Amino acid sequence: MTVGWCIEWLQAFFLVADDMMDHSITRRGQPCWYKVPKVGLNACNDCIVLEACIYKILKKHTKQLPCYVEARTLPRTLLLLLSRAARTRRSCLSCSMM
Repeated sequence: MTVGWCIEWLQAFFLVADDMMDHSITRRGQPCWYKVPKVGLNACNDCIVLEACIYKILKKHTKQLPCYVEARTLPRTLLLLLSRAARTRRSCLSCSMM
């Protein structure tokens, strides 16, 4: 259950960050979080909070388990892999436009 919640928080983090990077207007028929009045670029701070919640949830519910150290590094590993994939995708897109 804990891992499921962490995945949900991680997805929320990715969606908010992706919408800002891509300058998206809507997500699922609603304005993107950063487009909501009075939110704007404060959404960057919200991304940091969303990511921090993942580690807090993992610590609270898995600290006593032997896998805690590995579980704690999982979100950071996913972030690194996905950022590499995004950079690769952007460079492939720019090459195909030439």
